[in-house]
Parts: sequence; structure tokens; C-alpha cells
Amino acid sequence: MRCVLADDGLHWHEALQELTLAAESVVSVEALAWKLAERFAEIAWRPLTPRLLLAALNITTQERLRWTKDGRLKPSGRIQVRQGSVVFSIPTYSVSLVERLAAGPDILCSWREQDAAG
Repeated sequence: MRCVLADDGLHWHEALQELTLAAESVVSVEALAWKLAERFAEIAWRPLTPRLLLAALNITTQERLRWTKDGRLKPSGRIQVRQGSVVFSIPTYSVSLVERLAAGPDILCSWREQDAAG
């Protein structure tokens, strides 16, 4: 957000909790609002890591692993993570998939019933 603001002549005053626009700035408030909205949308639509997925769907790690393995929960991609000198890959999940599952909790319930039965 600071990058977006700095590019357009805006400055955040931490002590005052205030955003100021330089008098010589040529950007309109509407244009700035649109630019910020686009940036927030980009952030909101980034794929979710397993930890964020667990929190969003209120599922366990074991459920995530089982459902990913059998194809019910499909990863959208992978990201590389570095811990010291070790690099490993973790799956990511699309926001649209999570939205669909969160909006239809009966899907997760049926998956749990399938797991309990079989």
C-alpha cells in the first residue's frame, strides 16, 4: 500500500493517523481509490497456503491431506519456500474453490461422512 501511495504523492502520517495528498499532485482521489481497490483485490485473490485454507474452511490438517490426496480438494499450484538452506514446495489452493466450499458446508459434511463410512 505504501508503494501505491508514494507513487501518487501521498504520505501517511503515523503519529496523526492521517493520509495527506501533496498540493502539486495530479492524481484524483477517485483514481487513487480505484488503484488501491485493484491492489487489495490482487492480494485478496492470491492462492491460499495450507495454513490459510485450514483457517478458512475450519478443517484439520489430516482432512486437508486426505482430501488433497484423493482429489476432492485440488491444489491450484505450488510455491517454493526456503527455510535456511532447505527449499521445499507447498501446495496452494484457489480462493474461488475455498469460497465455493465455505458457501456450501454440506460439501465438507458429505466428505466427512464418506470418510467415516469407508
